[in-house]
Amino acid sequence: MTQKVPRTDLLTASLWIVTIAATVVLFAAGAFLGDLNSDEGWYLYAGRLVAGGQLPYVDFAFTQGPVMPFVYALASPVVARFGVAGGRLFTAGLGLMSILSSAWLCWRIAPRPQRRSAALLTTAILGINVYQCYFCSIAKTYALAGFLLTSGFLALSYSGGRKGKAAAALAGVLMALATATRSSAGFAVPAVVVGLWWFTCRPRREGHGPHSLSPGVLYSFFFGGLVSGCILFIPFFMMAPKATWFAMVEYHAGRSVGGALTTIAYKAGFVSRLASAYTAGIALLLCCAIFRINAPRPSNGEQSSAETPERPDPHGHCPRIVSILAWWSVAAITLVHVMAPFPYDDYQVFVYPVFAAVLGARLMRLVASRVAVRADGQAFGQRLLVSVVAVCLVCALASPVIWQWFLGERDRMWWPLKEQTPLSKLQEAGQLLRQYAPAGGELLTQDTYLAVEAGMTVPRGLELGPFSYFPDWTRERAESRGVLNRGMLLELLHTTEAPLAAFSGYGLSIRCPEIELIPDDEQEELWKVVKGRYETLETMKRFGQAETTLNVMKKKGE
Repeated sequence: MTQKVPRTDLLTASLWIVTIAATVVLFAAGAFLGDLNSDEGWYLYAGRLVAGGQLPYVDFAFTQGPVMPFVYALASPVVARFGVAGGRLFTAGLGLMSILSSAWLCWRIAPRPQRRSAALLTTAILGINVYQCYFCSIAKTYALAGFLLTSGFLALSYSGGRKGKAAAALAGVLMALATATRSSAGFAVPAVVVGLWWFTCRPRREGHGPHSLSPGVLYSFFFGGLVSGCILFIPFFMMAPKATWFAMVEYHAGRSVGGALTTIAYKAGFVSRLASAYTAGIALLLCCAIFRINAPRPSNGEQSSAETPERPDPHGHCPRIVSILAWWSVAAITLVHVMAPFPYDDYQVFVYPVFAAVLGARLMRLVASRVAVRADGQAFGQRLLVSVVAVCLVCALASPVIWQWFLGERDRMWWPLKEQTPLSKLQEAGQLLRQYAPAGGELLTQDTYLAVEAGMTVPRGLELGPFSYFPDWTRERAESRGVLNRGMLLELLHTTEAPLAAFSGYGLSIRCPEIELIPDDEQEELWKVVKGRYETLETMKRFGQAETTLNVMKKKGE
């Protein structure tokens, strides 16, 4: 006789299948249907330059830590073969690894009987989210930074065992790498250091919280991060101190938004867009808080097993400590993002895997507390799993990001579908450029993803694409940072030997560090030089980020 599979196991397996299938579909859709982002070009271009032997800050301008160009240098052959699509596939792989790391972290910090369910919850919260999957499949820092930051907390979850010091040191290394990928990830480090000091070095009375980690864990984490940070940053500060400082601090601090009302509007917009992007996660967090307040208590007045402080066991588990440190880190990074002059909601993408892991574990702790006091606790846990997956699916289907993938420009009362995906239009533009000039040639453009797609180079100083122009800076300051001031850009336009030029609506239109429109008279001056040396070959409507018009131009007389 064959043994029947329990209904609960069949239900869990079915939910896993639905969750994994939805995650793969959303990542594929994000990679091949998602809108283009101008940052993709200069991130991938930086990886190509590093693969060719150049160094960020020293040989070209960059505005984040040095880790991403070195990691993306590994993908350079794939990008050379498949263009931006190859870079997106590489990024999607990193995004999937961040989900795996997050699910593993949740498994580590959740109550033991509910670990499998907790990992499923985290995977659903992360993977069935259109916004998260899109931004972790386009070539930006988020997928890599999220994987490294989450892996740091995963390593920290092993710091209670026999090899706890080594695990803590590895956690410090991984968080240093995350900081050197996305600078705001570094604000997790002080949160973790303060938390470890609180739970290891500060005297605590018996029974008043998790307190049994060795002080060596704190020292190992601190020195692991410190040594890694020195290795990652000091060589660049020695070789190009001004350019490195520009990348890590000066570029980001130079932005401004105007008066108090404008600032408040930006902050409110950040909160509103964040709620739209992460509706399911935020709703679950609120439900978790409400349920926690109204959770049933054991009749004998004792704490349930879910609420009893857990000490590290011989296998290295210190779930409560790691959960608290992760919550503190999520709060610290979010606060920094809110305080930024331009608080873009996508800044939160790399920290969301950590949030999803601790949220999934917290939900399962509530299930464990119900199991301890109610006979229907197991059934409640199954209903919770189904509800979370269903809510995530509904929120995904309602995401405005999906509409953007398929709908074109509105025609009065009609919404026609897009005739081409943004990626296929970029590929078409790349083929057009290769018809007029061989691969490897120079292209005068600030749309760097065009150079990546066509296998061409951009003139020195334009590596940052639309963010390369700092008109009010002195020549010495601009040269030391690897960017262009007004005189340098005019000189480049007058002297470049690039046979082709290509400018979308982002070309010759943005001034930095304020990220503002160039005044009309200054734009006219720049365009006068370009049109004096180049003639238009073709135009392409609804191209690239924000779907502006692309002008492909050829040097006169050639």
